[in-house]
Amino acid sequence: MHNIPIAICGVGTVGSAVINLLNELAPTLASKYNLSLPIVQIGARRARDNWPFDLGQATIEQDIFKLAEDPSNQIVIELIGGVDDAYELTMRAFRANKTVITANKALIAERGNELFNEAKSRNLSYLYEASVAGGIPIVKVIQQGLAANKITRIAGIINGTCNYVLTEMAEKGNSYSDALKQAQKLGYAEADPTFDVGGIDAAHKLAILASLAFGCPLAYENIYTEGIDKLDVQDINAANELGFFIKHLAIAEIDKEDIFLRVHPTLVHKNEAIGSVNGVINGVMLDSNPLGRTFYSGAGAGGAATASAVVADLLDVALERSGSNSYGNQDSSHKFMSIEDVSSEFYLRVDVANQAGVLAKITEILSQLNISIEGITQKESHDENMLVPVFIITHQTKEKDINHAIEQIGKLPQVHNEITKLRIL
Repeated sequence: MHNIPIAICGVGTVGSAVINLLNELAPTLASKYNLSLPIVQIGARRARDNWPFDLGQATIEQDIFKLAEDPSNQIVIELIGGVDDAYELTMRAFRANKTVITANKALIAERGNELFNEAKSRNLSYLYEASVAGGIPIVKVIQQGLAANKITRIAGIINGTCNYVLTEMAEKGNSYSDALKQAQKLGYAEADPTFDVGGIDAAHKLAILASLAFGCPLAYENIYTEGIDKLDVQDINAANELGFFIKHLAIAEIDKEDIFLRVHPTLVHKNEAIGSVNGVINGVMLDSNPLGRTFYSGAGAGGAATASAVVADLLDVALERSGSNSYGNQDSSHKFMSIEDVSSEFYLRVDVANQAGVLAKITEILSQLNISIEGITQKESHDENMLVPVFIITHQTKEKDINHAIEQIGKLPQVHNEITKLRIL
C-alpha cells in the first residue's frame, strides 16, 4: 500500500466537504489504486466539541504554521482563505519541501507569481483546480485537454452571485436590489456583497485563467473590472427584445503579444451556449486553434463542487508523485492593453426629451465619429417627466471612441440622465 499522509488546513464548508469526501473514497482508493491518503492533521484555529466529519486518526492543530512545517505530513491542502496568512502558510510548506493544494483564488491572483516561482525553484507542485469555477475542471482542460491548442479567447460566467441576480432580474422582472436581497436570503451572496457584485471575485479567477491559457504572468492589477450594481431591469428587458441576454462575463483575449483582460456586464446573443447558463451555475467558453469553440458548465461554488476539484488535484499528485508543471511558464514580453483599446459592439440607452430631431442629432454625432449603427429603437414614454428611452446597437468600435460619442451625446440639451453603455459579446 502506497501511503501519503496529508494535512488539511481550514475546516469551513469546503474543508469539511474535502474530509468527508476523502473518508468516503478511502476504500475505493485502497482497492483500485493500492493507495492510502490518511489525514494526519487538521488545522483549525478554534477548537470545538463536535466536528461535521469523522476525525479518524487526525489530530487538531491550532497553530496552522506549525502544521505546514511538520514532517509527519507530505501534502498540505490550504483552505483557510484570505491572502496574508495563506501566503505565509504556503511558503512555509514549500520550504519544508511539500506539495500544496489550494482553492484560494484571491491568493493565486494576488501573490501567485511569487508562489509559483518558489514552487518551481524547489521542483514542487502547486495545484489550484478548485480556485476557478468550482467543480468544473477548467484548469485541467487548459493545462492538459487543450495542450495541443492555442487558446485565443476565454469568456466565462465565473461568479454565481452575479449570475443569480441577473437571472432573477431577467426571469422575474425583479429590480437589482430585490434580486440581491433574495440572493443574500438564500446564502448565495454575503451580507457585504461588494466582492462578488463588484466583479472582484471574477477578476481574481480571470487572472488565473489568462495566465494558464496565454502563458503570461498573473496580472490581476491589469484587469478592467465593472460590476452589475448599475444595471436596471429595463436594460435586461430591452436586451431580451433585441435578442440578447445580459451576463456578467470575465473575458481574456490575445492578439499576437497584446492581451486584453476585462470583467463587465455583456450582451450575449441568445443562440450562444453561455447565454443559457442561469442561476448560480458557472460556464466557461474557450476559443482555440485548431479545435475551435468549446464550452464547459457546472456548479461553480459550494462545498461538494469545490471538494471535488481539491481531491482531483490530490489524486493527481498521489498517483504521480514526480509532480506536474502546474505553475506553467511565464513570458514577460506580453503587453496588457487598456479597456480603451478593446473593440466591441455596444448597446446604449439614452433618455431624451420627446422632441423632434433628437434622433437625428444623436445619429449625426455617431456618424461623425465613424460609429456605425446596427439598430435603433425608440420606445413610448412611461416616465412622469415625459422622457423617451432610445436604444441603440452599434457595429464594432473601440471603447475610447464610444466613450467620446457618449460624452458628446450627453451634452445635448434634450438628453437627460446618465447614458447606459453595455458591451455585446
